[in-house]
Formats: sequence, structure tokens, C-alpha cells
Amino acid sequence: MRKAIAAPQQQSFQSHGEESAGLYFRAEGAESEYCFVMARGMAAVKEMRLNPFASAFAAAGYNVFVFDYRYFGESGGEPRQLVNSVRPSATSISSSVSGATAPA
Repeated sequence: MRKAIAAPQQQSFQSHGEESAGLYFRAEGAESEYCFVMARGMAAVKEMRLNPFASAFAAAGYNVFVFDYRYFGESGGEPRQLVNSVRPSATSISSSVSGATAPA
């Protein structure tokens, strides 16, 4: 049976001094505060088809956090759309895991 989900909540977190943006999908009645962390591939933003997947996971009872990498979308960082190595993405992922706490 699928669980109801609340509207995703905007949530920000710090990634190496830059404010990064994400959405937290809370599964109603989720038995755990654990969550999946999801992001698009390089040069893409969270609005590019992640929401349907996050909503499906949340409906199945899992909390989900989707985010924009530093330099992309609603996240901060200059220059914009920076794709010069894997390092910025890896540090954004690491920071997002820390930032993926359930909003109050």
C-alpha cells in the first residue's frame, strides 16, 4: 500500500562555503529518519525529472532528498554551470548527505 506524501519542502545546506538548494520529500508515517539522496548527472538540475522518482519513493514509505550541485540551479557558486572536474560534484554529494536531515 502506498503512503501519502506531503508536498516537498525546500531545504538548503552548506557545501564548501556555498549555499546549496534541495527538496525534502517526507513519507507520511515513515518509520525511519533515513532517506535516499538523489541528484542528476553532471550539468543538470533537480527539476529535470527527479521529482516523479522522489515522489514514488516517498509514496512507498521512504524519505527522499534531491538537490542541485554547487554552481547549478538554485544552488550558489561562481562561475555558474561549472563543469570542470568530478571534485565539485563529489563534495556536493558529501555535503548533501549531511544536509539531508528532515525539516522541522
